[in-house]
Amino acid sequence: MQLSGRMGREYILANELKKMSRQYDFIIIDTPPSLGVFTINALVVSDYVLIPVQAEFFALEGLTQLLSVVDLVNTRLGRTLKILGMVVTMFNSRTKSSNEVLEDVRKHYSKHLFRTIIPRNVTVTDSTMTGEPVVIYRKDASASKSYVELAKEVENRLRVKR
Repeated sequence: MQLSGRMGREYILANELKKMSRQYDFIIIDTPPSLGVFTINALVVSDYVLIPVQAEFFALEGLTQLLSVVDLVNTRLGRTLKILGMVVTMFNSRTKSSNEVLEDVRKHYSKHLFRTIIPRNVTVTDSTMTGEPVVIYRKDASASKSYVELAKEVENRLRVKR
């Protein structure tokens, strides 16, 4: 709300991150699932966007909107924001809706889709409540293993050398 009336509000985060960017190889910005001023700031400062797609019916509508915003950021704000990939999250193989969302994403966005699928897992919620990353909270959980696999895929797409 504080940013909404400021001149150049789309570049506030970019200006702040510029001060520290030499200290890091990567900066990951986790934004809320809305297209507010903070999310626009994050898109403007980013080179890539990784899009989580919840395996829920209305997530596909949000995905279409986000892709339009990425195009707007590139055309109107002179960026070259690239889609690093999409990852299906909160997937429950026993539900029809999860499977239909996965098939729709595969059908329409296969070139961007990561192989890794993040399952719906109570351990993620539990780890959030404790303030610990799920991969530390419970390494053996299926979601933890999936996030590790996703990290490897991200490294591969970015051609990160260990």
